[in-house]
Amino acid sequence: MALFESIFDILYLSLVIALAVQLVLQNDRRAKLFGLMGLVLGIGDAFHLLPRVISYWSATGFAGNAALLSWGKLVTSLTMTLFYLLYFHFLRQQTADKSKLKLYLIYGLALLRIVLTLLPQNQWGTMPGDYTFAILRNIPFAAMGLLLIIWSYQQRKAEGIKHMALLISLSFIFYLPVVLWVNMIPMMGVLMMPKTVAYFLIVYLGYRRFMPKFSVRNVAEMAFVYLIFGLAAGIFFREFSKAYDFSGSSSLANMHGHLIALGVIGLLIVYALLIVLQPKNPQLVKKMKLPLLLWHIGLSISVIMMMIKGMIEVLGYHYYGAIVAAVAGTAGIGHIVLGVALILSLKVVVGARY
Repeated sequence: MALFESIFDILYLSLVIALAVQLVLQNDRRAKLFGLMGLVLGIGDAFHLLPRVISYWSATGFAGNAALLSWGKLVTSLTMTLFYLLYFHFLRQQTADKSKLKLYLIYGLALLRIVLTLLPQNQWGTMPGDYTFAILRNIPFAAMGLLLIIWSYQQRKAEGIKHMALLISLSFIFYLPVVLWVNMIPMMGVLMMPKTVAYFLIVYLGYRRFMPKFSVRNVAEMAFVYLIFGLAAGIFFREFSKAYDFSGSSSLANMHGHLIALGVIGLLIVYALLIVLQPKNPQLVKKMKLPLLLWHIGLSISVIMMMIKGMIEVLGYHYYGAIVAAVAGTAGIGHIVLGVALILSLKVVVGARY
């Protein structure tokens, strides 16, 4: 479970942020707004999910990282409120809704949610925190969700809104039982995974709405995404090692180089080749779609496993047979997929007309 959730959490954060960055790079203001939604979601959730990954591989477990987990939950509570505020504005833009009453309702509930979240009675910094205030701060949040579900369903025929009511409904259906009963039934926590999938699908549908077709520009945009990830990986390696007073070698050091070399430089080379060859090969971009998809999958798996292995090394978690085999095997799959992607990419380029 520890390895599965670690991969799941890091993959979710990576995908949401990657899609969001590409949306922000578009010229359409509505795409930028949806991209901002995704960035708020991904960055906010990172404050909650990365401490969970750390806790799985730390010798002290979740109890030893209670403060980190609690403060992460605080940040996520605030960013989720902002996420739905931004979605409300996206809904208004897509439907040309000028209702002041709806505006006052959503902002009033959001303000109440933020105030309740920031009160010291929540006992932030401890786990599990105050149960009563966990309920109270989620009442206005649930009310926000209910209103957005109703309004999204009413406007489901508008562009980009069709499935939003369903996905927001699912996110709350999986979230509220965790709030109510996770302290009594810890296994309720697994419901956060399908909730997370619902959030990802919200961002993915926005991405498909504004970027329906694959183009040469997408290659350059993904190179920019990998540049951000590469720089972030370098900072994470340095600061995470420093935080745990680790001065040895770890797999975290390999993330930066892989992301810059294979993600940025590699894709920029592909981008340049497509620019040069496309005039004589109109179908070239279409042919590169599958190789580049495999490229992203292979590189993502490889780097995620470097990150998990590196965190295990820094935290000093004791390896045992199954974990060693699972980490090595998953990383190997990533490298195989990446190798296939590189071969297919070269095949497409070599087969082009010059």
